[in-house]
Amino acid sequence: MNRSSIRKRKLKNKSIEKSYSVKKTMISLGAVFQKSVNLRKIKKTDLTSFPTKVVVGFSNQTNLVMFEYSSDTTSQKDMDMISGFFSNLKRGDPFEIPKGLGEWSDGTSKKTDLMSGTFKFQKYKNNNFIIAEKDAPMGGDMYQKVLQGRHFMRPLQFSHDKLQNSKKSLSKIINYVTPLSSAIDVGSVLKIEGTQQNDGQYTVINVETNDGLESIVVSPQIPFDEDRIGMETKFSILTESKRSVQGTTGPSPASVLSSDENGERQERLATRPGYDLITQQRTSPPQSTSTGSTPRSTGGGSSY
Repeated sequence: MNRSSIRKRKLKNKSIEKSYSVKKTMISLGAVFQKSVNLRKIKKTDLTSFPTKVVVGFSNQTNLVMFEYSSDTTSQKDMDMISGFFSNLKRGDPFEIPKGLGEWSDGTSKKTDLMSGTFKFQKYKNNNFIIAEKDAPMGGDMYQKVLQGRHFMRPLQFSHDKLQNSKKSLSKIINYVTPLSSAIDVGSVLKIEGTQQNDGQYTVINVETNDGLESIVVSPQIPFDEDRIGMETKFSILTESKRSVQGTTGPSPASVLSSDENGERQERLATRPGYDLITQQRTSPPQSTSTGSTPRSTGGGSSY
C-alpha cells in the first residue's frame, strides 16, 4: 500500500456562538432615551459645574471673554447642556448671564456681580470653549485677566430666546428614579423592552450618577429621542455563555495534528483507499487489481 504525502494546511479558528440568559429584570418608570441633547426644551441652563477658567480681555478688546469648561472638572451632563446651548448659535446671536448669577471674588476683595449682563456670541470651540463679546468693557485692570472658576459664588448660568438645538449626538439613557447602577456595570448587556422605538439589546459603555440622575451610555446608537417618565420600561440584565462550535473546514476525523520544525501546527491526513486528500470526501470503494490469486474464504471453509 502506498502512503500519501503529508499536506500542510492551517487550522481555521473555531467559531464562537454567544448565547444569553436573563440574570435580573428591573422595571423603571423614569427612563429617558437620548439620541441628542435637544430633548429638554429649555432656554436657560441649570449647570451644576463651575467654569474651569474665565479669561477677560484679549485681542486688543477689553470686552472679549472666553469661558473654559474642562471635561476634567465639568460633569458630562453639563457638557451636553453647554453643547445644546451654544453649538448652534450664530456669530452675533445674543445671550445673557442673568443678574446676580455672575458674582465673583478672589477671596480677598468684596464680591462683585462681574459677569452678569448681555453678550454677543462669537465662537464655540472644541466643545469646551465659549468666546463672546460683553455689552460693556470689563475695565482696564481686567485685560488679560484670568478668573479661576472656583472663585465664582455659584455656577454661571446662560439664557437666550432659542430652544436647544445641538449638533452633538448622544446614545444615552437617563434614569430619573431609583438607580439601576447597583445591578449594572460597564460591559453589561441590557435587553430593553416596552418602549415605542428603542427596544433592543445594548452594551453599557459608561455609567455616571450626578445629582440623583443616572446616566447610562450605551452602544449601539439609541435610535430615537424618547421620554418615558411615568411609563414602564423593562430592563433585563443578560449574562453571557459561550459555546464553541468546530469550523466547517476543520480537520477531518482521519487527521493527526502535529508540529513542524518551525512550531507551526499542521495536519497529517492518513491515506487510505477510498479517501480523497483534496476534497476530504470518501470515494467509491477500491477495485481489486491482483491477478492469478485465489479468493480467500471468509467463512472458514475451503475454496473450490
